[in-house]
Amino acid sequence: MRAHLVLVPYCRLPIPSRAVKVGLLDNLLVGPSSPDLSEHCALRVAHRGAREEKYVRHAYSALARRIADGSSFVVWTDDGWASSLSLALLCAHARPGTSISRVRVPVGAEPPKELSAAEIALGAETWSRFVSSDLSRFLSVSEAGFLPDEAAFGELLRSLLPRLTPPGLSELDRCILEAARTTVRACDFLSDAAPRVARRWTECAGDGSMADRLAAWAAHPPSAPALRMVERARSPVLSTYELTESGASLLGGKGDLSLGASLSVGGVVAYGGGSGAWR
Repeated sequence: MRAHLVLVPYCRLPIPSRAVKVGLLDNLLVGPSSPDLSEHCALRVAHRGAREEKYVRHAYSALARRIADGSSFVVWTDDGWASSLSLALLCAHARPGTSISRVRVPVGAEPPKELSAAEIALGAETWSRFVSSDLSRFLSVSEAGFLPDEAAFGELLRSLLPRLTPPGLSELDRCILEAARTTVRACDFLSDAAPRVARRWTECAGDGSMADRLAAWAAHPPSAPALRMVERARSPVLSTYELTESGASLLGGKGDLSLGASLSVGGVVAYGGGSGAWR
């Protein structure tokens, strides 16, 4: 049996009407992941929240069934990191000898390509690195040779991690708090005037994820949050925040960063107290 795994939000793809289709729109650049597929599904459900629980469970359950029954796969992706990571996940969990063909959209840009056994193994290795809790191995995902523009991907991952010695905010969070000196909204980070690090993460993760990040810093550190919401909008991406005295202290290298707003990606957690990932 052949299954079409759709990793991109395109409405009209040339997939036969009676074909088995599995839609999996889950941006793995945001939130935790696990090497175990069942645990990974549970983590993604918890991350995506109750409103999306039914979709996430259904998508991963459908994928697990197709893997278990030995289906071959046609995988519809774009050239982004998110869909490439989902393809790597499939490579890691596919049964030995499974046929995996990749179709890049927009369709017609290049012909479908069947992945060789070596390419599937490389995808599996990429996934193994991405979900590792060991920081060095996690960061080495940008050297595996499977993802597009790996140098830029490595820069993105490192920008999410706070500095251990001397203690300091991550590049991303420094950009966020600096921008909040004059008030800021999540949607502001999509403009050309936004700092490159923050704009790149917002483009990859979505302005909804940036809104979550602002809200997280409005609740952390718990005793003295770094941000204050000054105007709540109906859409979280339009809510306005400003820097607090506590946030200014964090920018100045003071304060307890172990109590900072944690950020999960792959197998690591930025900040996260004593067990968090620090560069």
